[in-house]
Amino acid sequence: MSAHHGEVFAQRELQGLLDDGVRHSIAIWIERRTGGQWAVGRVIDGDFRSGGAPASHEYVSEGRGLAATLEAANLALEADRSISALEGLVVKARPFGEHELVEPLERWLFGSAWVERRARAQR
Repeated sequence: MSAHHGEVFAQRELQGLLDDGVRHSIAIWIERRTGGQWAVGRVIDGDFRSGGAPASHEYVSEGRGLAATLEAANLALEADRSISALEGLVVKARPFGEHELVEPLERWLFGSAWVERRARAQR
């Protein structure tokens, strides 16, 4: 998953089983796009795709709200975790959290020097 429409801020990968019992990878990610948009994508075996970029149907959510984005990402993650668990697979992917999006967002908006100054001031 090298090419997205925006910058990937967080990603989870888990394993699932196809109908024939062959394992496949599932990736769920949150990306930030220009214009204040967030997007949640979900792709199966994305590393084996020709062309690299996700198709439009592989986005499960697009919008402006951070809370709605996190909810959509965690719903997609939980659905895949539940199915993988029913298939007998152990899934250790943790839920997406606001904290992992805020620092990259601040770095994206204000630059790394601002983020580092703020981190030093909070110590």
